[in-house]
Amino acid sequence: MKWSDLSYDDNDFYIPYSENQQVVRGYFLRTLGIDLENIPEDLFKPCLLYNPNGKKFSEYKSQKVFVWEVLGSSYADYAGDSWLMAFLKIKRAPAYIQNGDVTPNKYFWMLKRPIHKQNAPIKLTKARDGFYIDGNGNHRITMYMMMYLAALSKSNSYHRRELNRYWFYAKVRQELQ
Repeated sequence: MKWSDLSYDDNDFYIPYSENQQVVRGYFLRTLGIDLENIPEDLFKPCLLYNPNGKKFSEYKSQKVFVWEVLGSSYADYAGDSWLMAFLKIKRAPAYIQNGDVTPNKYFWMLKRPIHKQNAPIKLTKARDGFYIDGNGNHRITMYMMMYLAALSKSNSYHRRELNRYWFYAKVRQELQ
């Protein structure tokens, strides 16, 4: 699929989607090495919706999590489609990209800081099948997931050492039985 063929229905989301926003997002993907004329299938990995209603949880604790362990979000505006579509829906993504706030080096540094040194730590729920964004972090994890999936798509035999770079610290609560 081509980048220019992607869109989402404005009626399904709370922001208008302009051509400039698509250009800025496309620029970001190009900096990650994505061919916009042939978007890799890896970027269409599902971003699952998690429903925390009626469930019990442990207290939040600091934990190291690999980005590929995050399966989705409890925030319905982003989850329920692919990670690429979640990326398209991030309202402030163009501003983050244009301000230079979203680069692999910044994310590797920022997300790997201990919880007590983070301004707004990412909050996750660990369910039986994996982790879900459950509060702060939808934008950061989605942008980080794009970095990871772009890197993953560039090689058929991605080195384990490279995969191990995509981790972060988060506040994690466990879903209880």
